[in-house]
Amino acid sequence: MRSFGRRVPPWSAALAAYLLLAFLLFLPVWLPPGLRTVGGGGGDPFFSSWFIRWFPHAISHGWNPLFTTYLDYPDGVNLMWNGSIALPSVLLAPVTLTAGPMVAYNLLATLGPALSGWCAYLAISRYARNRLAAFFGGALYAFSPFMISQSLGHAHLTMAWAPPLALLLLDELFVRRRRSLWIGVALGALAATQLLTAEEVLAIVAVAAAVGLIVAGLLHRQAVWSRLQPALPALGLAAVVFLVVAAVPLGVQFFGPQRVHGPLQPSNYYVSDLLSFLLPTHAQMIAPAAVTRISDHLAGFGEQTAYLGLPLIALLALAIRRTWHLPVIRWAAIAGGALALLSLGDTLHVARADTHLPLPWALTSAIPLLHEILPVRFSLVVFLMVGLLVAVFVGETMVTAGWRPRLVGALAVGLSVAALFPAVPFLTSPLGAPGFFSRPSALHALSEGSVILVAPFAVVGTANAMYWQAEAGMWFRMPEGEAFVPSPYPLYPPPSATEFALVRLADGSVPLAAIDAGVASQIRDDLRRWHVQAIVVGPMPHRDQAVSLLSAVLGRAPSSGDGVDVWWDVPKTLAQIDPSSRSRPATTVVATGTVTPPSAW
Repeated sequence: MRSFGRRVPPWSAALAAYLLLAFLLFLPVWLPPGLRTVGGGGGDPFFSSWFIRWFPHAISHGWNPLFTTYLDYPDGVNLMWNGSIALPSVLLAPVTLTAGPMVAYNLLATLGPALSGWCAYLAISRYARNRLAAFFGGALYAFSPFMISQSLGHAHLTMAWAPPLALLLLDELFVRRRRSLWIGVALGALAATQLLTAEEVLAIVAVAAAVGLIVAGLLHRQAVWSRLQPALPALGLAAVVFLVVAAVPLGVQFFGPQRVHGPLQPSNYYVSDLLSFLLPTHAQMIAPAAVTRISDHLAGFGEQTAYLGLPLIALLALAIRRTWHLPVIRWAAIAGGALALLSLGDTLHVARADTHLPLPWALTSAIPLLHEILPVRFSLVVFLMVGLLVAVFVGETMVTAGWRPRLVGALAVGLSVAALFPAVPFLTSPLGAPGFFSRPSALHALSEGSVILVAPFAVVGTANAMYWQAEAGMWFRMPEGEAFVPSPYPLYPPPSATEFALVRLADGSVPLAAIDAGVASQIRDDLRRWHVQAIVVGPMPHRDQAVSLLSAVLGRAPSSGDGVDVWWDVPKTLAQIDPSSRSRPATTVVATGTVTPPSAW
């Protein structure tokens, strides 16, 4: 057993441990696989599973995978503006094509924290006194509130291996003064792969690297400036490698069709509230209901990522106080504090109230694209600094301190782990595409690439149709989708009568009785403009009303089976509708699904 232990490299043991912890955290989605998804279904997980399925489909057909008309047909979607996960989609293609897109997504969600934590372990090992301390620091990063919260819907953001690996490479370049041009190649390749995995993480890394270099320059002015010039060749090569690899994706994003202009998200909304650092959320095991009623609304929907907790804050204070003499502690403490300050956004928020006190991030408002970073997501690199600080302190305490300081340190570490421990069992959601999509024999009666209108209409927060499309092997296109496109409303397609009617019927904001014949006529115009071949209504709220509306629009009832209602031969039906009917008295669809004159109201 001892000889076996000696033969196992520490880095491989650490990787295995992180993978095991991640697997245990997400265990419900693997018992058995394919029946549940990590996080809440219906929105971002479904979009990610759609992207994972789209990429191999596009490549197999020889299409540009970074642009699609399979959503928001006919205009399409520029996927580089929509959280492109191109690289994971390629790597996961064998899983996607054999086990399905949602199994591949769950694998992505499981691997993200584990691989990110392992990369943090590799970086922190440079500074911590022993491997156990480095492992704990990596675990703080891997299973931080940022990672746990983003796993609920943005699994690609947990593939955050670039921050620790960038720290490792920049340490090689500036601290250890390695002059190998391979460092430049590695930096450029790292940036390009992160671009194709989670573009926002790359932007966060760029800002964090700038902050780190500024802090290092302030602490060691002569040393940094004397080392900057020799490092320029490697940095220049990194830029060249990045541009060579990223030229096409960035070209599609900024010069391709359907590029987005203007802000993607509301300004100064997704920020860390001052209380966010102190109050646990539903993502933590220890989270009293009285507290979560406040904390769950502090940082914008789904972005409760900044929580540190009083035990960890006390541990950080203890670590900084006792090991301030170490240069890495001074650097990490100041850089981490600066990044936490950036996470607060343009102005300070306390208990969700905007104090209008200006903060440094407001200076980026004039910098194109940079201000698109959601400030609260700087908590990603804050937790990397936290992991580094704690690991160095734990390593120093284990080696140099007496039993009392060790006991105090162990108690602080234990309380910190308890405060941050994620809520288990982890939130998962059941899956289940109607048989019409999961066993698409009937669907294949249409030629591949035909346009189908699917209800519930896919918009922000309701991407069921996108998941069903992915389950059907991308057999058809849709005039809808949860995606950023040139539109007055984020994550909505350009306004249409069809979207207005179906979305508001589903959310109950407009009753069926309020939708008149004028809207029905506009829906028919939409169907013609979109070249819709068939209409499918699947499981959705107020399904009966959606079926009644579309039956009135087409003047006939659907065929039903395999969990859906279907209207085939839509172009033929539209051609049979008498155009002179527009001059006749208007009709209104009532809740029973019949069509009656307005005078009946």
